[in-house]
Amino acid sequence: MEETRRPPAVSTTGLSKHFKHHPALTNLNLTVPQGIIFALLGPNGSGKTTFLKLLLGQLRPSAGRGTCLGLDIVTQSHLIRQRTTYLGEELKLYSYMKVADFISFCQGLYPRWNTELVEHYRREFGLPLKRRIHALSFGMKTQLALLVSLAPEPDLLLLDEPLAGLDPLFRQRFFNTVLAETIARGKTVIIASHQLNEVERIADRAAFLYQGRLLHEASLAELKAANRSIRVVFLEEPPPSFWQTEGLNSVEQRNHTYLLHVNANFELIYRKCQEIPHSRLETLDNSLEEIFLLLLQKQERQESQSG
Repeated sequence: MEETRRPPAVSTTGLSKHFKHHPALTNLNLTVPQGIIFALLGPNGSGKTTFLKLLLGQLRPSAGRGTCLGLDIVTQSHLIRQRTTYLGEELKLYSYMKVADFISFCQGLYPRWNTELVEHYRREFGLPLKRRIHALSFGMKTQLALLVSLAPEPDLLLLDEPLAGLDPLFRQRFFNTVLAETIARGKTVIIASHQLNEVERIADRAAFLYQGRLLHEASLAELKAANRSIRVVFLEEPPPSFWQTEGLNSVEQRNHTYLLHVNANFELIYRKCQEIPHSRLETLDNSLEEIFLLLLQKQERQESQSG
């Protein structure tokens, strides 16, 4: 019997948003499967927050269409918000309330609320119930906001630069434990960040945005496999045809040492390096940040050639 495929958590076609004459997001075609951690990566101003707000109906698209949890982002945004929580950099907390009162207040806003989950993470985060929010440290305020975002057990959790300013130990624990537990319950997480190396350990798939456009989207395994580097010390100059090999994205040279950045035909290029007299030959894995820079360089070359 054929297994029924789960619809995507998010699907967009030609999704665009312009503010006056400024394009914040242009022709975005993106699919986010359910039950994964999806990283939306790029520098500040690349369109990440705009995309998340479009999903929630906080902004209306200038063009294109999209669905979130199978619901139209324009006509059914109120239903999307019932099944989604969003946490951004700006925390919206009632500072005069005690922690316990704020948790109770938030519980009344959601038809679905996991009290056991709240208590588990409250203890995990070390949040004092009787302390007023204005007396909490910035880190504890962020942890409280995370707590009430997790408590309704949303089908989709949107995190927009959520852990800025928190200590590395908590960030690591949150990524490795809390998000892993969220995915284990069948939920989907989209995390927007410009800290590429931070989400590299936990994301299943990633999309790179730059100036409102999608540069590339793939699984982390595909990205790593397709973007590797070769460091080689040639004993003689390679033939001109070598540099024309398809997949040789860019080259850095220092004296006789070459760093070859490869995004296709890796095995072919490696064999060609073996055939040229050399004293050193090794392969290197690229980080997400290095991959993003290579994709950006490729995009700039294509634009200069077409222009």
